[in-house]
Amino acid sequence: MTNHHGARFQRVDILNRQKTEPSELGERKSSHKVVGTIYAKISPVGSREYERAKSFAAEVSHRIVTRYTPLITTTSILCLNNRRFHVNGILNIDDRNQELLIYATEKLGER
Repeated sequence: MTNHHGARFQRVDILNRQKTEPSELGERKSSHKVVGTIYAKISPVGSREYERAKSFAAEVSHRIVTRYTPLITTTSILCLNNRRFHVNGILNIDDRNQELLIYATEKLGER
C-alpha cells in the first residue's frame, strides 16, 4: 500500500445488497448485509480532485483509500460508526490489486 504518512485508518464495515424475495404485495425491499470489514482512510474530496470524482457521479463527497478487496462494488455501502458512504466509483491503483481509491457520497440521516 502507498505510504500514507500520518494517515489515520479506521475500521469500516462493507455492506452489500442482498437478493430479496417479493412480499405478498409483490413489493421488493432492498436490504444490505455486512459482508466484511476493512481499514480505510476517509477524507473529503478536495477542490482539485472534484472534477475527476464527478466522472463517477454527479455528487461525490469523500475519497476512501484501503487495501484491495473484491468485496467492494459500486452498489456497496461503507459504514463508519453511524456514517454511511455510498460507493460511486472504484479505482484499482496501478491495476495491481493492492490498493483501492474509492469515491463515495455520504448520505446523512440514513441508518
